[in-house]
Amino acid sequence: SDESILSEFLNAIAKQYQEEEYNAPKYLQWAKLFSLAANEHPDKEGNYLLMASFFWKKIGRLREALEYGHQLFSLKEQQFGPDHPELCTAYNNLGIIYGDYGNHSESLKYLQKALSLQQQLKNPDLLLLATYYDNVGYAYGNLGDYQNALIHAQHALDIRKAILPPNHIDLAYS
Repeated sequence: SDESILSEFLNAIAKQYQEEEYNAPKYLQWAKLFSLAANEHPDKEGNYLLMASFFWKKIGRLREALEYGHQLFSLKEQQFGPDHPELCTAYNNLGIIYGDYGNHSESLKYLQKALSLQQQLKNPDLLLLATYYDNVGYAYGNLGDYQNALIHAQHALDIRKAILPPNHIDLAYS
């Protein structure tokens, strides 16, 4: 089926991405490929928009990364509504890109929305929740609000301590 072919293709790219050093020309090819595929395959548009945004960001083309990130956000918002948990990743990704762009107040807005939606879930993904706390903390730090940055970093650390073994590498992240 088309979905299994797409899944195999995305998995192959992810595997190659993990195994290789940074390769800007290849990432540029992939960014262009996913950008075109998003327009040509509306049934898989969300997957392609996510990958296009990811690879545009990887090569430092933040304007394009934001463009495809916003397209993905709009698609998900149309599908699920503005406060659906399916938008967590889209909010988070946009927040990170805005942060890379240097627009930290816009970054914080999107990252807080991702965190808020994840917190509202009946059974949230706790590692993802910790990551969102960290991301919000970084945004506060970039804005010079170190007290809120520390509060969010502490929440992330507390979550990780509660669910991970004491020697887990993710504890160092927090």
